[in-house]
Amino acid sequence: MEAVFILSRNTYPVDINDLVSYFAVMVGKKFEWATPHSAFLGSNAFMNFAIELGLLGKAGEKVMLTPAGFRFVLMLQLHKGIQMVDSLQGE
Repeated sequence: MEAVFILSRNTYPVDINDLVSYFAVMVGKKFEWATPHSAFLGSNAFMNFAIELGLLGKAGEKVMLTPAGFRFVLMLQLHKGIQMVDSLQGE
């Protein structure tokens, strides 16, 4: 969902091809998913899971965040921010 959120700053809904290439880099699998086919299969597994959870929606070759997905991304970013602030207070 975070990858779709970031890519949506450029175009929305997000093209699946853009998502596949960005997602492989984002999750650190650029060299493990070296071929376009393996990158598609790897990212497609995560995308289908997010669709089943109702966090992403798919229309043809485009992917979009659902309202629940948007809320999930915002909560995730809030949690990361809280953890960062908490770690700074420990010094």
